Amino acid sequence: MKIVYFIIAYGPEFISNEVHEELGLRMRERGHEFVALTLTGRGSDQQRRAGLLRSESQNGVPIYKIVIGGDPRRAKLADAILHYNNFFTVLAGYKQFLHEYGRPDIMHVEAAYPLGAIAVLGTPTGGPAIIPNLQGADVLNYPQVDYGYGRWRLPRMLLRRTFARAALVRCNSALTRDLIVQEYGCAPAKAAVVLRNIGAWSYPPTDQPLADYKLAARARLEQQFPQLVGKRLILSISRLHPFKGIEYLLDAIARLSPGSSFSAEAGGVLPMLMIAGPGRSTAHFGDYGAYLRAYAERCGIAEQVIFSGEIQYTQSRDYLAAADAVAISSVVDALNKVALEAAAVATPVVLTTTTGAAELIAEHGCGLAVAPESGAALAAGLREVLSDRFDRLGLLTRGPAFAEQFRSVPIADQLLELYARALRERELRAYADRLCGLPARPELAGGEQRADLLYQQGTTADRAPNAGAAAAPAGAE
Repeated sequence: MKIVYFIIAYGPEFISNEVHEELGLRMRERGHEFVALTLTGRGSDQQRRAGLLRSESQNGVPIYKIVIGGDPRRAKLADAILHYNNFFTVLAGYKQFLHEYGRPDIMHVEAAYPLGAIAVLGTPTGGPAIIPNLQGADVLNYPQVDYGYGRWRLPRMLLRRTFARAALVRCNSALTRDLIVQEYGCAPAKAAVVLRNIGAWSYPPTDQPLADYKLAARARLEQQFPQLVGKRLILSISRLHPFKGIEYLLDAIARLSPGSSFSAEAGGVLPMLMIAGPGRSTAHFGDYGAYLRAYAERCGIAEQVIFSGEIQYTQSRDYLAAADAVAISSVVDALNKVALEAAAVATPVVLTTTTGAAELIAEHGCGLAVAPESGAALAAGLREVLSDRFDRLGLLTRGPAFAEQFRSVPIADQLLELYARALRERELRAYADRLCGLPARPELAGGEQRADLLYQQGTTADRAPNAGAAAAPAGAE
């Protein structure tokens, strides 16, 4: 297969690149062609007019880059109506890429909006099978926490069109699968759950026992933050955005502080909360980091909270291993890979039931799921995983074993199976159309109307003898 991986950012300069590159390398190892299509703002005016730049990753993956920027008036219009200022520029660059590259088999698109919508609008008849990969912000609609493209009318319309035209949709959790079926009319048969991979670096080193590594990671963190010595460390790693619900976690810490039942149970050990991640500003909350600092002051726990700022991807494993517990307080979260990374280093997780990973974490004994938007529920969950009642020793085996399924190799193989299914169904629907004497559709795997009922009912083979010159695809009979 010829696979194009269409993504906002791709390259060694991006901290999350490892997880995408590992998928591509596995696909190439399996004999498939894999190229990345991404965006860059680092082009000259001449390059911007040309539309595309080319380079390759350190592992030899070809990278095509659409140069964004240009006409500020057009960007302003796109931002006002489409809520993505580079929409028109990226659409033009996408069309240019297809013209230069030729016809891929698969267009793997990271995020149904805006890139998924751009791919649908820019792909001609007979183009690649489009497979949007859901992220969360692309489809969610949570205006109370300034989150999700689903808040706006035109993106919602384009999302419905994207799911109608997509060959299949890769959902990153059952939560997002159910959402797109219920809210955007996606055909249930199209929505396939394939969980996200975590990078090889997220797994503990193999040259020492995991318990020893965790102790060493804690010692290193205490050297950097001496105020952690003798304390219980609760860690939150995320970008500081209101949908993460971190104010509820601050409320939980106040409930676990001196004088609380937990404080007495823990022998007076003071809980410390570390909030690690880059700051964000939103319309209703302003600077969310500043909002959280003020909230901690009002709760009287400012001295128990460390705002570490953004940490490098290569540091996150040490932080997760060093913590006594990881807290994920999201109002909503499509999956949350931090929960999976914490399990890989055997650190218990308390997360909200509105987080996509919640059921998995709880089912495999790697933590507890609690009600969202509740400091009391978070405090109760943290109290439990920090107590002697929680089997932390067993987690040293249970957590890493659970996390093995999220390595890049098995996830890449699942994606390849999804791609192959999309191409098979595309071919079968084209065959069904020919049997019905219908002209070619703009997309052959869309399942919108026409011969789809024939295909779904399995009557294609029954009618094949009367099909005249219509040729059956391999495996159709």
